[in-house]
Amino acid sequence: EEGAEQNGAGRHPSLWEFVFEFGVLLFARGRLTSTLAEEMNLLDEQDGLRLVHEFETVFLEGVGEPNLIVGDHYGDPIGGIIDRERAWVASFGEGVQVYRIAKPFSPYSRDEESGQWVIWDAPKDLGYELHVDSIHQDSDGRLVVSVAGEEPYEVCFEVWLAKGSIALAADGKSVQQTMANKRMESNG
Repeated sequence: EEGAEQNGAGRHPSLWEFVFEFGVLLFARGRLTSTLAEEMNLLDEQDGLRLVHEFETVFLEGVGEPNLIVGDHYGDPIGGIIDRERAWVASFGEGVQVYRIAKPFSPYSRDEESGQWVIWDAPKDLGYELHVDSIHQDSDGRLVVSVAGEEPYEVCFEVWLAKGSIALAADGKSVQQTMANKRMESNG
């Protein structure tokens, strides 16, 4: 019996050995759900919804769609929020991406346009990047965006939702109009 214990036969693994072996087994079978990674990369959590990121890609959990991609930032996102009404989520860092939480879900893609998401970023032809410091939702449900730079500023957006689409508006103008005005200001 003593020899059996020394070579491991008949010995029960410690809790740590069991957890390690179980984790390796799950990972090897491709079933690791990134729960540990999500804890490290949690952007926001509310009423069963979790906004998380792994590197540059932002995921929304809790909507019944596994691995739903809702954003993708150059460089890791700095943060994100879930709307109080659970109608949209937003992530930020290099620009702001707002994703409408409604079926049918479409995974976010930089190369496609969709009524499922809207992006607020600097126009490519201006030659600068839009670095967002923070975002929050104000008491009226608007999205408040703080932008970094030589002259930091803040923009307050209304999130417009319609059947099958989403838009951002500042001072009654759509995002596209707002960015066009910014382009004219920089050229004028």
